[in-house]
Order: sequence, then C-alpha cells, then structure tokens
Amino acid sequence: MSDEEEKIDPSAQAKDNSVAVGNFSADGNKGNIHVGNIIYNTPQDQVKLLFTQEKIDIDESFEPETILIPEGSFWMGSDPGEGVSIHEMPRHEVTLPVYRIGKFPVTNAQYEEYVRLQEKPVAPVLGWNGRKVPDGQEDNPVMGVTLDDAKGYCKWLSEITKRKYELPNEAQLEKAYKGPYGCSDVLDNIYLWTCALWGEKGSAPESKYRRNPWKKDDGRNNPNANSQVRRVVCRYQKLEGDNVRRLYSLAGQLPSEPGLSGARHSFRVVMNV
Repeated sequence: MSDEEEKIDPSAQAKDNSVAVGNFSADGNKGNIHVGNIIYNTPQDQVKLLFTQEKIDIDESFEPETILIPEGSFWMGSDPGEGVSIHEMPRHEVTLPVYRIGKFPVTNAQYEEYVRLQEKPVAPVLGWNGRKVPDGQEDNPVMGVTLDDAKGYCKWLSEITKRKYELPNEAQLEKAYKGPYGCSDVLDNIYLWTCALWGEKGSAPESKYRRNPWKKDDGRNNPNANSQVRRVVCRYQKLEGDNVRRLYSLAGQLPSEPGLSGARHSFRVVMNV
C-alpha cells in the first residue's frame, strides 16, 4: 500500500496511546495529517473527515473550543424594517464551505497565555494588572484588542497547535450566529473583528466591499490590506422568542482601534481545513 492510499482509522491509537483524532492538523493540499509527532499522508477527503467531527479534542486548556458549521446555505443580511441599517440589506442567500468557529469569543485567560509566551505588552485599555488578568475575569472575553492583536493571536495559535486559525469573514460570523449551532457569548453585545474590508471612511462602507451576493473571493476579505482601510466590526442581537440573531450593528474600524469605552473590540477564531 502506498502512502497516498493509506487510510487512518479515526478511533485508532497513536504510539503514545493517545486517541489519534485528538491532536491533528492538515497541511492543505499536501494531505498530511499530524497526530502528535507522527505525520500521515492521506487523501484530502480523510483530512475533511477528521475536521468535520461534531467535536474535536483540544491539546491545551488555552485553545478555544470550536463548533462545527456545516457546508451549506443561509440567509445573510436583513429585510427592510424598523432599526435595520441600510448596510444589512438586502437579505440574500450565501453558500459557505464547512468551517469551525470558536464557541465563545477568545477569553482573557486564553489571550493571557499568548501574551505570556510571546512576551507581548498589554495595553491599559484591556483593564488588566500589567500582563495579569484580574481575578474573576479569566473567562470573560478579552476586550480592547486591535486587529493586529487579534491576527497575532491567530498566527501564534496556528503555529503552536498546527491547525489553521484565522479571523472570521463577515459571512462566517453571521452564519454562526443565525444558525442553531450553539454559538454563545459570555457577555451581550460583543463587538467582533472580522477580516472583511469596509473602506477608508468611517461614515459609510465603500460600495465595492458591500456587493451582493456575498462572495469570499471578490476582494472584500483581506486581513493584510493597507492599515488605512477600515475593517468590519459586527455586533449581534438575540431576537425575542427564538434563538435566531440578526445583525445589530455594523461598523468600520481602523485596524489600530481597540474600540470606544463600553464598546471595546473582541474577536472569535475560525478554524479552516
């Protein structure tokens, strides 16, 4: 049997007796899966099989728990109505590939591990005691991070876990909130960074970044765009009587902005296969 034909039993035991699926990552189109220190070469559909389990084990206490968002369509945006921003319209159908998203926004404790290991400075706006999270706030979302802070965390988490962590695009975030997936907030009205572009003016987004229907590769999603281009920050509101949320606030923020007092920026991670 060739390396390319080798199959992996998701319930198999690794050499250290750990469950193989508990610690995996994929090397894109190469088809390599890392299980502990072992590297398996396997077809891409097998990579996807491991990725798309309902729940995957995490290696460290600081790695965010993720939930599976299956491939398929959802209705993005809102119909006209009271309190509905023009930037939410029109409501239209969008199809996304499978992905995983943080069940909660990144917490203070999870971000503290990044700060500690990377020896990163902590801005006073976070409200910490130097590099230490105040007692009792460990499980609260980290609030007051810039876009570069959030991107740096995702890069570090990807390197240390060998998984592909990124900031969500606007559609990924909205689908997770609108669907019955268990996407939760520790606090209400969290302002969340995305990799979606807004434009250079804060008053209104540039039309080229708000084209409909939404498409991933139409130039609106670029985490490495010029620092003068604002990024979309989203906030969601739970509707009365059901679990569906709609977009509550959509704004364009400069990458260097941590958010205003009472509206500090936080973020979720997305894991892509």
